[in-house]
Amino acid sequence: MPTARPSLVVNVRQARSWSPLAAAELDKGSAPFTLMPNVGEDSEQWAAERLAQRVGLLAAGLADRPHLDGERFTVADACAFWALRMYHRLLHVDLPAPFDRYLDRVGARLAVHEALTAEGMSF
Repeated sequence: MPTARPSLVVNVRQARSWSPLAAAELDKGSAPFTLMPNVGEDSEQWAAERLAQRVGLLAAGLADRPHLDGERFTVADACAFWALRMYHRLLHVDLPAPFDRYLDRVGARLAVHEALTAEGMSF
């Protein structure tokens, strides 16, 4: 029975580990600021602190590489791009380094630009 190369297995596992953080923890974590009516101040504060922790994890993951999976753009990057933009806009906070370069790099992709344009949004 053929087996996967160890580097491929590690890359797949790594990409899978970033996708839930980007999609569930960041995107869905912004619900108290977008979808949930009548959220109390304490709940908003708790959600903001939790999101800040998650953003910190993402920043650490991008400290020495261009994308979450290293050199390759993956669905985790698409989710993180959207979630980071929403986090920045909803909470009016500055994003830590290295997100400026990361958002510019991901936003420069033709598919990302086309998707934003199709949704009536801008980078």
